[in-house]
Amino acid sequence: MSEAPCEQSSKPVSETVNILLVLANNQLEHQIRDELASRYAITSIERPVADKEFDVCIVDLVTLRNHSSRLRTLRNSSVHSSQPCLLVTSQDHETIDEEHLELATDVITPEFSSVEIEKRVQSLSRLHTLSVQVGKQQQLAQAASILSHDLRNPLNVAQANLDLAQENKEAEYFDRVDHSLNRIEELIADVSTLARQEYDLGDFATHSLQELAREAWEECTTVACSLNITTDEEVSLRGNRSALKELLTNLYRNAIAHNESPVTITVGAVDNGFYVADDGQGISAGEQDCIFETGYTTRQEGTGLGLSIVEQVVEAHGGEVAVTDSDAGGARFEITGVTVDHPHPQNKQI
Repeated sequence: MSEAPCEQSSKPVSETVNILLVLANNQLEHQIRDELASRYAITSIERPVADKEFDVCIVDLVTLRNHSSRLRTLRNSSVHSSQPCLLVTSQDHETIDEEHLELATDVITPEFSSVEIEKRVQSLSRLHTLSVQVGKQQQLAQAASILSHDLRNPLNVAQANLDLAQENKEAEYFDRVDHSLNRIEELIADVSTLARQEYDLGDFATHSLQELAREAWEECTTVACSLNITTDEEVSLRGNRSALKELLTNLYRNAIAHNESPVTITVGAVDNGFYVADDGQGISAGEQDCIFETGYTTRQEGTGLGLSIVEQVVEAHGGEVAVTDSDAGGARFEITGVTVDHPHPQNKQI
């Protein structure tokens, strides 16, 4: 999503709370600025965008109605899900639809006093801080649980085979140790990625889908498998470059690992997004409902974290991911809500 024009900022005097104003009513905007600008960092934009950092967002009813779908997408993303939204109602106090009201964390009337709105902002800011802290604790707890459970088995295997190798001096046991250590390395890499799913929105930039697709392929390519890009460089994604590449890499590896025969992986564009598909054996309807769950895997050697990482990266960018069947009978993952520009289709075989 591109950044909205006519952005205005005010620097704070002492506080570090960042307030985002998305107001259609200019008079209301000036009123709020007069009340808060001396104590908070205030930024004004014309419409909600994903690449803005803030602690509290203040909107009016017109903005809420005109951009409800965009706001809903942002609130559903992992980046903005805990960030509070303060709704300033209209002066005639008209009824607010439930679907719009559910997007607001709190509501205030336009006849607010300086004391009242500051208390609301402080309260919502504290709520946001606590939510972020709880989220980090949950991520660390999840990572610790995975490490303590899944690392125990390959460590035991490695230790047992080292003991046998020392007794028998046979290379077979060293190979098993090497395999177990590689498994541990894979687990640590995946858990580390899962635990750090936090991105500085200031690092978001526009990237070529084709370029990212090729770079990700270089990290996991095999001689037998092939990549088919059906878009040209006019397809652009907005986000954290390393995270987007991690997303593509995990989708590639998932397709390669879950198919015994070599597969062709296709990357193409859809409305407001892109897809990654393969011509393998596909994913059953029952598995499609749970493949994004952390730790879920159908392979003994799988970590069960790859697709969970994919989902978290997509949500961190304000997008959505869905799985379905590909035209070739394999699996197809569609990621929407992350593109800036759309392509003219063009087939490219790698």
